[in-house]
Amino acid sequence: LENDVGSIKVGKYGDFVMSNFNLLNLNVNNLLLPNQWNPVELLDFVDITVVDGSIVYQKSGANL
Repeated sequence: LENDVGSIKVGKYGDFVMSNFNLLNLNVNNLLLPNQWNPVELLDFVDITVVDGSIVYQKSGANL
């Protein structure tokens, strides 16, 4: 398992999200609990989602 996961490198599986949004500018007082998330609104901030090293979602016009 440690040869397959744990870092983002060629040949390893990777689960991550790329966003058009600077998380360092996020106001922590505006964070919602997971049960309050609206998946449709979250997609406004997500450009690309990668699961097991494969792109499973890519917003139109988004590039790696």
